[in-house]
Amino acid sequence: MINLPSSLVAVKNSLDSDEPAVVLVQIDMPDLNEPIRIAANEVDLTWSGETWVAFPFEVDNVGEPARGETQQVVLRVSNITRAVQGYVDQAAGGVDADVTLHVINAGDLAETETYITLLFRVAGTICDENWVTFNLTSADMWRRTFPKNNCHKNHCSYRFKDIFCAYSGVETTCDHTLSRCRELANENRFGGFPSIGFRGIKE
Repeated sequence: MINLPSSLVAVKNSLDSDEPAVVLVQIDMPDLNEPIRIAANEVDLTWSGETWVAFPFEVDNVGEPARGETQQVVLRVSNITRAVQGYVDQAAGGVDADVTLHVINAGDLAETETYITLLFRVAGTICDENWVTFNLTSADMWRRTFPKNNCHKNHCSYRFKDIFCAYSGVETTCDHTLSRCRELANENRFGGFPSIGFRGIKE
């Protein structure tokens, strides 16, 4: 069930429409190499240069909060295959993950402008045999870490083989440590900060 805000009342996702609206969800979990991208659709979609996997999910309580209130939203993603729960467990429950909800025109996937885009943050998760339930709150700029990426002494923040990592060898896995980067002879591209000391940096 998806209850859209009043700004989207006119957007109709009907079978007889030439331009149906489709909801996309992107979940950026800490420590995962790639975001989770899913679509409320019968087949996978390619939009904005990314593949959005057709996967069962429900979003409700997407309303317009009263003035001064924090928006509360519930996102439920199918847990029948336990795939999403595996990602949640890997990311220590996914708390503080960023969630972006797009409503797009599925009749023109070349159009990158959305009907609406909503930003949320994961406040907590609950997993059972049917659903992974994400309790979301509106993204609060005053509670965000700035800069977005933390500085870690021995942990690389780059995605393995992305343009920042730039590793192009035959290895297929990396644990994002400096020692692993040295094993791959790629330490010049290490995305950590070995010189900051053990106490880290506070700004």
